[in-house]
Amino acid sequence: MKKILLLALIIGLSGCAQKKQPIKIGCLFALSGPAGHIGLPSKWVAQMAAERINKEGGINGRPVELIIADTQGKPSQAVVALKRLIEKDKVVAVIGPTRTGTCMASLETIEKAGIPMIACVGGTPPVVPVRKWVFKSPQKTVTAVEKVYEYLQSKGIEKIAIITASDKFGQEGKESLTRLAANYGLAIVGEETFEPADVDVTVQLTKLKGTDAQALICWTIGPAGAIVAKNAKQLKIGIPLIMCHGLADPNFLELAGEAAEGVI
Repeated sequence: MKKILLLALIIGLSGCAQKKQPIKIGCLFALSGPAGHIGLPSKWVAQMAAERINKEGGINGRPVELIIADTQGKPSQAVVALKRLIEKDKVVAVIGPTRTGTCMASLETIEKAGIPMIACVGGTPPVVPVRKWVFKSPQKTVTAVEKVYEYLQSKGIEKIAIITASDKFGQEGKESLTRLAANYGLAIVGEETFEPADVDVTVQLTKLKGTDAQALICWTIGPAGAIVAKNAKQLKIGIPLIMCHGLADPNFLELAGEAAEGVI
């Protein structure tokens, strides 16, 4: 009888040992607010990846469990959500945040926790200077500017106009566009800014239309990009309109409609 009980105990303990604990990963995305159109696809892709990994047996036999949090695109909310993921949910890594501003606000918390955070931001500041625990998946702003300028250079364009958002992402884009232009033989003959929440930028575009620019570059994320495209079409700008990497999403095409045709 004792042998039977001992065998049952051994089998029971063996079963417990084989049931491995999940690897908890925090997903810190802007699921609502002005960057919700970017954060939601990030969430869906993360869920698809986790599902595929788990179907293939997980990581070293351990399933991946995603703990999803909404930053609402706000720096203060991002910090609150990040602390909850670390302290309550005990995640071992974080994917996100979505916006440069929310990422910058999260740096102190993530560095103190000592776990990796792979941001989905387009801005460069989170990874410059290099930080031990912070990484990003998209290219840096300066890289995106270089590629745009290489394209313009290949087309023989020498004079450009720029229109940028007044937020941190737009400011960084403007700084890189201005600093690197001469390296590619480009002269900025007109520059304007707008608020991310603006619903019309015809005043700024009219001023840029009055220059001898051969191409127009817009640096922003969110619905504002579609407004720029629509207003440019209404004003018959007549030169190529180039959007930055922050607008490479289906939402831009939906909001801009016919005005998206021909946008680079």
